[in-house]
Amino acid sequence: MGRPLLTIGLLIGGGLLASVVGAAPPAVIGTSLHPAPQSRMEGNQAVDDATAAALIGAISDQFSERNVEVKLDTVRIAPAGMVQRDISGHGRLLLGKTDEWIPFRFKALYDTEQASVGNPDLTLGDDAPGRAITVDSPMGKDLARQVATRLHAEFGDQPSQFAADSIRVMEQGSRYVRVEATGTADFESEGTTRAGVHGLYDPQRRQWLRLTYELGATANRAPATTVASR
Repeated sequence: MGRPLLTIGLLIGGGLLASVVGAAPPAVIGTSLHPAPQSRMEGNQAVDDATAAALIGAISDQFSERNVEVKLDTVRIAPAGMVQRDISGHGRLLLGKTDEWIPFRFKALYDTEQASVGNPDLTLGDDAPGRAITVDSPMGKDLARQVATRLHAEFGDQPSQFAADSIRVMEQGSRYVRVEATGTADFESEGTTRAGVHGLYDPQRRQWLRLTYELGATANRAPATTVASR
């Protein structure tokens, strides 16, 4: 079932609760602060509230931004069991003190008994093909260094390196650049594995706002910048 929404603009600290619990990766749970729904309309509003709160919590945690505004444009709901619903849709987000709205798609699982959404999966940007950049460009070299640092942080003393073989960039408005890359993670005696890298870069600050990777079979899928994963 799909239904358009009146665009919802929300800031942390409003009528919603977004909390982060557990270790990495964190579990982000969004819960409506309104009373238990007494009608179908109120039930729909509870879904909207819980979804928006969970998205705000996930984005805030992943981007380390205190000022995050989310607008949900479309929400689709489908049964996923006795008490769960699959939720997906489109929206836009605003990070910090800018006026650059970034489109995103999201998927989540909604618990009707708890009126909460856990671990929403967000994909930033649109489907624009972008343009290729070379792996030895300044951004390409910096991406490889950043991924290597994150691999070392996750795998501790285990030797690891990363080499990109394909990098594409997509402008997100005039402020941000979405980056998608594939390459190989080398763990020396443990062998190598394919790696997919997804990032959001701010050229003005020369800062990575988000940089994640996937290892193994999932790294070969179509690139996507997923916020709420590792």
